[in-house]
Amino acid sequence: MLSAVVGRHVFYNQSKFDGGDAAINASDDAAIAPDKGAYLGDVEFVIERLTDNDTYDTNPRVDGDKIVWEGRGGTDGGTDEEIFYYDGTTVTQLTENSDLDREAEVSDLGIVWERGNSSAREIIFYDGSETPLTSNAVSDDNSSLSDERLSWEQGDGAAVEVWTWDGVNPPSNLSNLPAVIDLQPYAEGNNTVWVSGSVPNRQVRFFNGTSTSIIGTSTFSIEDPRSDGDHVVWEGFKQSGNNQREIYYYNGSTVQLVTNDNVFDFDPQVEGNTVVWWSLNLGVSQVKMWRDGVTTQLSAGTRNRNPQISNGNVVWYGFDGNDEEIFLWNGYKTIQITDNDYDDMRPQISGNHIVWVGGSSTNGSVDEIYHTYITNSAASFDNITSYSRGINGIAVDIDAPTVPPTLADFGFKVGDNNAPATWTDAPAPSAFLVRPGAGIDGSDRVEIVWANGAIQNTWLEVTVKGNDQPGGFNTNTGLTYSDKFLFGNRTGDTGSGTPTLAITSAQDEIAARNNAGINATITNLVDFDRSGIVNAVDSIIARNNGGLLTKISFGNPLPPPAPSPASASNTGDDSDVAFALVTEHESDTRAAARVDERVSALVERGLVSRHLERLARATAAQPTAEDTPAATLEPNEEKLVDLLDDWELELP
Repeated sequence: MLSAVVGRHVFYNQSKFDGGDAAINASDDAAIAPDKGAYLGDVEFVIERLTDNDTYDTNPRVDGDKIVWEGRGGTDGGTDEEIFYYDGTTVTQLTENSDLDREAEVSDLGIVWERGNSSAREIIFYDGSETPLTSNAVSDDNSSLSDERLSWEQGDGAAVEVWTWDGVNPPSNLSNLPAVIDLQPYAEGNNTVWVSGSVPNRQVRFFNGTSTSIIGTSTFSIEDPRSDGDHVVWEGFKQSGNNQREIYYYNGSTVQLVTNDNVFDFDPQVEGNTVVWWSLNLGVSQVKMWRDGVTTQLSAGTRNRNPQISNGNVVWYGFDGNDEEIFLWNGYKTIQITDNDYDDMRPQISGNHIVWVGGSSTNGSVDEIYHTYITNSAASFDNITSYSRGINGIAVDIDAPTVPPTLADFGFKVGDNNAPATWTDAPAPSAFLVRPGAGIDGSDRVEIVWANGAIQNTWLEVTVKGNDQPGGFNTNTGLTYSDKFLFGNRTGDTGSGTPTLAITSAQDEIAARNNAGINATITNLVDFDRSGIVNAVDSIIARNNGGLLTKISFGNPLPPPAPSPASASNTGDDSDVAFALVTEHESDTRAAARVDERVSALVERGLVSRHLERLARATAAQPTAEDTPAATLEPNEEKLVDLLDDWELELP
C-alpha cells in the first residue's frame, strides 16, 4: 500500500475549542479550523482529451495553444498516418491521402511535417495550404522548426547535409560539407545547432543566423544537441574513453562538463543557464536539473525519463508504482499531473501548455492526445488564520507510513515573501505526538505545537519528508515525494485585504467592536482569540496587530513589469513608496495590480508601516482625510490616503 498525506490541518491550540488545554490530545480535533485549508504551492489545471477514437495518435508537439500530432486513418479511413492540428478550440485534419505523413511540428512560422517512407521523405510546409519544400530522390527528415527557421537533414548514408529555410528565401545547404556527415539539426530562434563529422573527429556546429562556428569537439560520439539563444547542450562520451554518456554545456563562449559521474546521462534540454536531463544507473532513472553549477534531482521513484523545459517549468513521465504518469516541477515542488490506470508518456511543454500521449479509460491500448494549461495557484484568506496566538498547532494525517513518524521526518520554515528559498528555519516545536488511527479514514494523525506567538504574522511551511532530494531521501514516511504545504497567520484580520495582501487595519478593529457577542463559533471572523466571546479584547488585538502579509504564490512567475523612470532614478524610501502609489497614468485595474505588487515588496522592508503610522497620527484629530491640512502630510502620504479610500480601508 502506497503511503500518502491525506489531511493537512491547522488548529487553535489553547482556545475555547480544545478546552484551553495546551497539551496535545484528542480534544485538539475540535479546535481544527474547518474553514482553513493549506496552501500547497502547486498549479491549477484541467486535463482535456483532444482525440477519442480507436486509431493510433502520437508524437504531439505544442507551441503556445497550437498543437499538432499524427494519427492513423482520420476521415479517409485509411491506415496511414495523417496530420492533425488543434488551434485552441477545434481539431482539424490537415492531410487526407495514402502517403505517410509524420513528425509534425508547429510554431509561429507555420506547420511542417515529413511525407513518404524512410528512403524518400520530403518536407511539407503548411500555412493555410501545403508547400513542398523538397522534391528529390533522397531522404529529407529529422526536421526541426522554430519561430524563425526550419532546418532538416538531407541525404543518405555518408552524404547527409543540414539544410535550412528562413520562411522567405529558398532552402539552402547550411552545412555544405560534402565529404562530412551532418546530423541532428535543432532550430531555435534564428539559430541552428547540429552534429558534424564522424568518430574520431566529431564536432558541434552552431549557426547564428549569419555564420557557422565550431563550439565543441570530441574524439568520441556526440548526440542530441539543443540550444536556447547562444546556450547549447549535448550528450557525449567522456574524453577518457569511458562508454558512459555525459552532458556538456556551452554558455556562449566556453564548454563545461555538467555531469562527471559513473551513470548514463541522456537527452539534455537547455533554457538559459538551466539544463535538464535524465540519468540511468543500475536500472533506476532520474530527472536532474543543473543551474549555476548546482545539480538538483527533481524526480523520485525508480523510472523517470525525457524531461522538457519551458518558462522554468519541467515536465517528464515517470512510474508511480502502477504505470507511467506525467510529472511537473514548477520551480517550487514536484507535482503529479496525471493519476490513472494507463500509461501517460512523452510530454511536451510550451509556456503553460503541456501535451502528451496517453491511453484511454475505455481502451488503454489505444494512444490518445491529451492537453492541459497550467497556472500557478495563489494563497488566499482561506489559508490564513487570524488567531491571536499565531500558528501554534498543526495536524498532519499520514496513511500507511513505513514506521511511526518522528519530528525528524518533518521540516519547518517561516517567511513572508514569494521566494521560499530565502525563508529561515522556524522556531522549534514545543511538543510532538502521533495518534495512530485518529486521522482521516483511519490514518495516523501527527500533531505538532509551538509556543504561543512563536509563529505569528508570517507563513509556516511544513515539509513531510519523502524519499527525494528535498526530503533528504527519507524512507520513514513511505512517501515517494516530499509533501509540502503552508499556513499563514495575520492576527486580527477579517479577510478585508486585497488579492495579494492580507491586511489588519482599523477596519478589522471596528468590525470586532460592532459585532460583540457570546457563543461565537470556531469560524467567527472577529473572535480573534477564539474564546467564544467577541468583546473589547478582540478589538484591541486587531488594533495592536496592524500590518500586512503577502498572499504568496509560488512557482515560476511571469517577468516583472519594467520599473518606471522615477524608480530607476531614485532609490530612497520615499521614492519607493511614491512608485507604489502613483497611479494617475494607468488604467484602474492595471494600477491596482501594480500598487498591490509593489506594496507587497515594500512591506518586507518596513517602508509602508512607517507612513501608515504618520498618517494615523496626522489624521487622528481630523474628521476626514479631506479635512486634513495639506501641510500635515507628505505628498506620498496624501496619495496613500487616496489609495486607502479607493480600497475602502481604514487607517490603523
